[in-house]
Amino acid sequence: MGEKIINMIIRFGFQKHQQSATDFIAELQEVFCKQVLGSPDCSSQWKVHYTKETDGSIQIEQIQERNMVVRGMLNSIEKFINGATSDNERGFKDKMMFACPRYTEAMEILTMHRALTDEEIEDFQSLIDDFFETWIELFGIEGMTNYIH
Repeated sequence: MGEKIINMIIRFGFQKHQQSATDFIAELQEVFCKQVLGSPDCSSQWKVHYTKETDGSIQIEQIQERNMVVRGMLNSIEKFINGATSDNERGFKDKMMFACPRYTEAMEILTMHRALTDEEIEDFQSLIDDFFETWIELFGIEGMTNYIH
């Protein structure tokens, strides 16, 4: 699910920046390398993978990362959302800033290594419902996977 969240945010930002696709990719890589997965002093070597078609158009490839990398991305989701979207997409940005932390909080509850209390189960359900409803509002069927469903 984490990969799907990251991919959908990237695709949204990419679609909004078609005129300057290479600039968008460079800016996004900068955000990932120096804010999300690294720091200004210790940059990561992460790259956005893409293909350039014969007509000159650029297609971003699906993100496929180890679970640890995806969790790092999700832990810095606000920086990533800000880097992938412009201020013109305020509605999208606000909804993602609402949905993604709820997903992360829900996963923290779900990965506790013990039986959950009734209150924790209710908290999980509320958080995941908030995430799901906002996610579907933003992406519809395109954002759906078996796990998100």
